[in-house]
Amino acid sequence: MDTAFDSSIASDDVQSEIRSLELDTLLEQYGDALGCSPEVRSRALEIIHIFAEYERLSSKSPSAIAAAAIYVAANEYGASLSENEVSDTTHVTTTSIQQRANECLAALREDNH
Repeated sequence: MDTAFDSSIASDDVQSEIRSLELDTLLEQYGDALGCSPEVRSRALEIIHIFAEYERLSSKSPSAIAAAAIYVAANEYGASLSENEVSDTTHVTTTSIQQRANECLAALREDNH
């Protein structure tokens, strides 16, 4: 019986869990700071999960992903939340929010949600 342990797989799993926790925390913080409804927060989390299926998150800034997901979700629910508002609150540039928002929207189109 081969009992070899592949540390690279375990490391990837741990990194993925850490990133997931970090994104959850950022979504909670940003949602609170921006006064987002529970529906917007829930949708933002769903958007991140869909985005993760289509993009490698390891090369993306967690704060930019969370800010973009909140922005996209808020717009889907008709909340008046501008890129500048999200940027000022999250300290993520509007350019990063636009880029990640476009990637989120592409993933949503691909996933048909």
